[in-house]
Amino acid sequence: MNVLKQIDELLKKGYLLQGIGINNWAFSKKDAMEILNRFEELKVSILGGDVYELTNNIVQPNYDNWYCNRLSNETDIEFLKRSIKRAKDYITNYNVSDPSQIFFAFVLDKPGSEMQ
Repeated sequence: MNVLKQIDELLKKGYLLQGIGINNWAFSKKDAMEILNRFEELKVSILGGDVYELTNNIVQPNYDNWYCNRLSNETDIEFLKRSIKRAKDYITNYNVSDPSQIFFAFVLDKPGSEMQ
């Protein structure tokens, strides 16, 4: 299976955000960490991400986010590792009173994927 199909299969495990006008998927903290491990295996760098919150049974953006820009002297593998670490650190350190209400979406650095 090619990388894009593997990415699509991973994303289908998330919460589709199309209902709120966003062409992306969001994941619980646990699922997001697992997805990041797979992205690293597939060599998919993360440009950043957004945080969504379940409010009145609707997942909505809460406008928290992170980003990871490639450094000018960075190799592809260095950027991959740093971008995955940055995403994991952000998600791990994201604290709220009820983590079950929080979801994370990724912006992938992968041409041809369905991500933003």
